[in-house]
Amino acid sequence: MAATYLVSLLVSATCFFGAFADPVIKDPLAFKNATWAKCQKQENAPDDVMKEFYFFTSTDRLTDYKCVVKCIQEEYGFFLKDGTLNMNLVEKTIKGMWKDPEVQQKLIMVVDKCKNSDPQGTHKCQKNFDLLDCFIKNTKKGKINMGNRKN
Repeated sequence: MAATYLVSLLVSATCFFGAFADPVIKDPLAFKNATWAKCQKQENAPDDVMKEFYFFTSTDRLTDYKCVVKCIQEEYGFFLKDGTLNMNLVEKTIKGMWKDPEVQQKLIMVVDKCKNSDPQGTHKCQKNFDLLDCFIKNTKKGKINMGNRKN
């Protein structure tokens, strides 16, 4: 049951994120597919690693492919030109995806906490990787129920 929620959540999230990316995307699913394929090819990431990333299960297998994370985040417009996280876009995305204001606030707080974490290495894509890692760990730790989404 939890896996079904997760799959549904991620497909919706990816489409939704694409819809709010800059520039506005007319076909979010096509944009998602093209973006993920481009970033996977660019970083030579295996399918099984991409699947783990797609389902937000963990970042353990992504450590050799950190720039896939950066590529996707940048394509969706989650980072401004100065390298800071576009919290307006993140908040808009979260509020557009989840019905429950409590879940919305918890997710925004997780992102806010994670955006200020110090990079755990010097890799050029470390900041992006660490943001994803922090988000996954904190949503699991906080047992945030992300299944109640807007459709």
